Parts: sequence; structure tokens; C-alpha cells
Amino acid sequence: MKIKYSGIIFIFLWLTAAKNFGQTVILQVDRAVDSLAPKRGPNLEKFAHFFVAGGVVTGADKPGARIKYGSSVELGFGVRWKYKIGNCYSLGYELRTNYLEYKMDQKPGKRLPDSLLYDVERFEFYSVQVNLFNRFNLDPGRGNELGYYIDLGIGGEWNYSIQRIIKMKLSDGSDMRASISGLPYVNRFNYHVFGRVGLNKIVFYAGYRISDLFKSGYGYPELPRLITGIQLSIFRQ
Repeated sequence: MKIKYSGIIFIFLWLTAAKNFGQTVILQVDRAVDSLAPKRGPNLEKFAHFFVAGGVVTGADKPGARIKYGSSVELGFGVRWKYKIGNCYSLGYELRTNYLEYKMDQKPGKRLPDSLLYDVERFEFYSVQVNLFNRFNLDPGRGNELGYYIDLGIGGEWNYSIQRIIKMKLSDGSDMRASISGLPYVNRFNYHVFGRVGLNKIVFYAGYRISDLFKSGYGYPELPRLITGIQLSIFRQ
């Protein structure tokens, strides 16, 4: 009987020791995995996220090419990559698709692209942009978030589709609508500079087109160059 009880006690102690030993090995492996420092995050070595943008044309227009302010807008969507160089400085680039609309004011004196007056006339520009920027962070102790920052950058765009839209109510009561493409007087490639002020996911921006929108040989007045708006960064944090 003593031998039987001794055997039971021995088996119990052996199983307990084996269980404790197994737990110790698992904890050691988990500790090694958890010690790997992450490299991707809002304030880490690399970070990428989507964004949407909406703005209005705010630059001054010129005689012969007056626009309707508030109705001349841009909308954009893209992906932004950021590479951290230091705690207060990063480099980055972005790819963006953009829609820009200039709604023309229909008053005597208009000459872009002719002097005819319509009920509605607008220019639509669909483009792809590549932008490069420098980021200066304003709160070094922000933790793993975007924080407060200023972006200064330059970019180029290719207008893959340019259209002139006109609408008119005719004298017989019918509606006339035309979409005119292949405009020979418009430059398809443009470049611009921009600045942004970021408050974590909310970004206020201003962009200024440096290049001319119209070819010089046609003598058209330029449309406003300045656009201001707001962007929203999209990512989980």
C-alpha cells in the first residue's frame, strides 16, 4: 500500500514539473517575439495611408475669364507615404487622382474661349498627380501619432481628360448640352507648389499652380492659380 501511494505521489509530482517546464518555454518564446520593435506606424520609420481632399478655387480671376467662386471646386483621393528621418523631420511622396472644375461667369466681356454666353459653362480637368513633400513636426513628444506638422512640397500632374461643358435653353424650349474634348489650347502637363498644416488626421492645405494652363499662342487669360481646402487622412490607429 505504501508503494502504491508512493507511486501516485511520484506521478503527480512528475506531471506538475512537466507542466511548469512547458509553461516556462512558452513564456520565453513569447517574450522574444514581443521584443521586436515595430517599424510601421504614424510616428515610426515608415507609414502609408489613404486620404481624401476637397477644396475651392480662391485665387484672383482675370478680365475675360471670370469664374463663379464657391462653385469652382476640386476633389481628390490618393495614397501618401512618409519616411521618418528624425523626430522633427520626415520625407514623403503621394499619388493622387484629382478633379478640378472652373465654372465660368456668363457676363459680357467673356473671351475664354469665346464671347458667347450660355446658361452654364465650365471646364473640367481630370488628372493624376505625383507630389513630393518635406514634413516638419511641431510636437517632438507626440508618441506614435501624426501630431501637429507642416508640409512643404512640389508636384506635377497630367490632365488625362479635359472637357468644356456648355448648357443652353433654346428658344423653342428644348435643352442643348455639349461636352467638348480635345481642346487644343490647354496644356496637359502642369506643376505646382503646396503647403499644408496638419492636426493629426485633419489637414488644411493650399496649392498654387506655377505653370500656365493655356498655351501662350492663343492669348487667353489664365484661370485662378490658388486652391485652398481640407484633407482627411484615413487609417486605423
